[in-house]
Amino acid sequence: MLYDNFVRRITDNFHAAISEIEAEYNFDYGSEFEVALCKTLRRVLPQKFGICRGFVIDQTGETAGDDIIIYERLRFPTLRSLEDDYTRKEKVPIEAVFAYIEAKHTLQIKGEGPGSLLKAISQTAKVKELCNKRKPVPLTQINPSLNAANLNVTAPEGFPPIRNPMYTMILARRVCLLESSGVTNDSQAIAEAMLTCGITATVKPDLIVAGESNVMYPGIWRNEKTVLLSPFLFGDGVQLVGRITNGLSLGVALVHLLWALDLIELGKMSWSNILSEGLGYTNITSLSDSLD
Repeated sequence: MLYDNFVRRITDNFHAAISEIEAEYNFDYGSEFEVALCKTLRRVLPQKFGICRGFVIDQTGETAGDDIIIYERLRFPTLRSLEDDYTRKEKVPIEAVFAYIEAKHTLQIKGEGPGSLLKAISQTAKVKELCNKRKPVPLTQINPSLNAANLNVTAPEGFPPIRNPMYTMILARRVCLLESSGVTNDSQAIAEAMLTCGITATVKPDLIVAGESNVMYPGIWRNEKTVLLSPFLFGDGVQLVGRITNGLSLGVALVHLLWALDLIELGKMSWSNILSEGLGYTNITSLSDSLD
């Protein structure tokens, strides 16, 4: 077992943390589960990564999302206090965002209601589309101030051609097949429902977790087996592949997220634009060009 069964141990720790927090929150409301996930992720993720609930926002004020955001904590503070108050929602600049998690305590596989898989996919798509408007970080960029533009660098198969791709996930603790049906633990039924529910969105999440044992992840069918190229849903032939994990879905989700976070390098924040607005300049673009 790799690293003393790392996925199993991290899954057990995740479940223990959720159960501990559940003693405080009854999870009757989706927001309570979001807060619990934030607290659990804070125990796992390195301090470099900030965690909050809220929205991503661009320079024009357009927002997307409503759940959990993972952002660059060291360089891009949010406006909240330094305490981890996850009951408060924030607006995080798209330049500062690593990942977005659409959290569902109970996910409805079929249908189009507010708790449905299709609605969750729509939410992650809006976040990814808005974050994709940020200035791309080229593969030749070594750090925010050093770019080896003369090098001929191409991305490996399955990886986006930039260093700051946006990662999105749908994470559901429990699953029901229909809005009118109860919660089910039938992994095979969940897998079949997910394959036939009509996931046709142009922009899909990079990972879907549906309960304790079902995931869909980016993969490509090759040599009669599924190959993982990267944690991002990108490239010809790469599609969401269903897998039954036998109780390891939360651990798989965390490892998949950590893989993506380890690969993403964010670009610069538009400090000059923010400063110029604060100084009362109306021609923000020209000042930004002179400062950056």
